[in-house]
Amino acid sequence: MTTLSLLRPSLALAASIFFLTAGSPRPRPAHDAKKTKPCKTCVINGPTCVAPGNAGIFTLSGGTTAGWTVSCGTVIRSNSTMITVVFPSSGCTLSDIETAGATCGGADIQVHIMAGCAVSGETPAPVTKEKPASPGTTH
Repeated sequence: MTTLSLLRPSLALAASIFFLTAGSPRPRPAHDAKKTKPCKTCVINGPTCVAPGNAGIFTLSGGTTAGWTVSCGTVIRSNSTMITVVFPSSGCTLSDIETAGATCGGADIQVHIMAGCAVSGETPAPVTKEKPASPGTTH
């Protein structure tokens, strides 16, 4: 037996392994996968009830915004995280305040405009009425 005949089976085996591995796609390691950042959420904080003719101050937490949209009311001042809105004395009972171009995907708040709301923009405490005593009972 010659040396060449001994090498032939080894060369054939090596060639088979090469073609099997070269032709098949290799799975990508997990660290090569595109990494996505988790979605940030933001919230507009502020009063949800304002007396007509009064202002409300709203702040954005969790991100910043390029602008604001207000469906009913006049913007007095705003920046990327805060807006002050004066609500009209008449003409609407609900106003939507939304972020426009926020870094956190956007947020909105609905503000009720009604006389029962406190002037400061805080929701008034519920009014409780005392029930009259039933006839025949004493206090």
